[in-house]
Parts: sequence; structure tokens; C-alpha cells
Amino acid sequence: MKILLLVLFCTFIGWMFVVGFIVPSDQNKNQADEAGKALYAKYCSTCHGVEGKGDGLAAVYLFPKPRDFTM
Repeated sequence: MKILLLVLFCTFIGWMFVVGFIVPSDQNKNQADEAGKALYAKYCSTCHGVEGKGDGLAAVYLFPKPRDFTM
């Protein structure tokens, strides 16, 4: 019984250690946000528009129309 409790306790501590590294800090989140904005500007804004309303420069030539992400 003591061994089982020790194994469960160590497993719990191990998961807490792993989760601590997975959860992004505010600095990492800000970097990810900026990277996402750059990717959207490069690959998505032409069709979806700068604000994501589906009114980009290429939207008039597309069928079906690009999705409005603001809805």
C-alpha cells in the first residue's frame, strides 16, 4: 500500500513538473501572438482582410467568399 501511494505521489509530482513547462508564460504567449499576427498578415489577410471580415483584396474573385472571422 505504501509503495502504491509513493508511486501515485511521484506520478502526480512528475505531471505537475511537466505541466509547468507546457503552460506558456506571458512572454511566450506574447511572442506566439506576434508570430500568429505575422502569419495571418502574410497568408490570410489577402482574402480575409486585415480585420478578418472576409473583405480582403482577393475576396471579390473567390467563390465561396472567405469566412468572416469576426462573427
